[in-house]
Amino acid sequence: MHLADVFEANSAIDGLTRRRGFGVSKVLITIFPKNKSSIKVTEALGGVYQDTVDDQKSGHQINRYWIELE
Repeated sequence: MHLADVFEANSAIDGLTRRRGFGVSKVLITIFPKNKSSIKVTEALGGVYQDTVDDQKSGHQINRYWIELE
């Protein structure tokens, strides 16, 4: 993992930890398939791949991952 990935992971962990305090137990993360760094970080945080769908706004495909917070 590169240094930028570590910062991204720390930021993601902080954000997810804050959601837990609001009673959120699960979050959906969307990532463009070409964004390999974000996919690695999401999977390292326990993200489970759900599927790839077409984004109506951008016209691009996006991967969807679920992360359990509790």
